[in-house]
Amino acid sequence: MAFDSAATSPTPDQPIFEARLTPHRSLSPAGFRIVMALFVAGALVQAVPMTLIGAWPIGWFFGLDILVLYICFRINFARARQSEEVVLSRASLRIRRLGSRGQISERMFNPFWVRLKTVEDEDYGVQRVLVVQRR
Repeated sequence: MAFDSAATSPTPDQPIFEARLTPHRSLSPAGFRIVMALFVAGALVQAVPMTLIGAWPIGWFFGLDILVLYICFRINFARARQSEEVVLSRASLRIRRLGSRGQISERMFNPFWVRLKTVEDEDYGVQRVLVVQRR
């Protein structure tokens, strides 16, 4: 029986390590609907009596608060769509970023000429991992 070393050895472009990094968001879409419903209900409970006694600008301010809260959550959910892919092979280290608006940026490095640098905080541990080329 002959041993074929070409079949068992990985090719230079075959990934050794792959990872997809996404930002953590703790609020699900169902949770978002619940939070918005609670805020709207709370605003109505307070704004309707004020409007009935003649303080109608308070109703507009409660509506403005709800609108600002909704816009902030939508921005948060849009930014949650961004991701980063890291693929390491024998021939290259590829870092591909997908932005929240769909823009893609890709960087490729020679894995023998780069190193990882970490930025640490004594209370929270590793804060950032950077790819450093040369110095």
